[in-house]
Amino acid sequence: MEVIKSELKRSLENALEDGKQVLMVGDFKARTGEEMIGVGDQEEQRSSEDKTINQEGRKLIELCERNGLKILNGMVDGDRPGKFTSVNSRGAAVVDYLIIKDSGMVKRMNIASRTDSDHLPLGWAIRSECVVSLLNLRYKFF
Repeated sequence: MEVIKSELKRSLENALEDGKQVLMVGDFKARTGEEMIGVGDQEEQRSSEDKTINQEGRKLIELCERNGLKILNGMVDGDRPGKFTSVNSRGAAVVDYLIIKDSGMVKRMNIASRTDSDHLPLGWAIRSECVVSLLNLRYKFF
């Protein structure tokens, strides 16, 4: 797992150094509560149904602050309450995130209804053309 984390960290740093747009989505196994994230001299408040912050959550917040990234859960239209993203027999939590460099690109975000998984699907709408580069392939979203 540490090898994967270091690979992702290096890929993230390279993309940011090259001035590329970054969008990360998935299960980060991190609980960030409603912690404000400071980017530059600005702090942005998020709302969340999950008030817990764990060690992985603190690491994720630090990663975002260090790299100028924003957690969009609880900050954009469609998910202002910061809905739970994982629901199981042990309870509910926000562990799945949409993280982006330029939050102005995302028009709205939503957490869909439960599926066959403990994790609820995240959806989002992009404001303008977005080019995503993954493994040297380019996809255009309109």
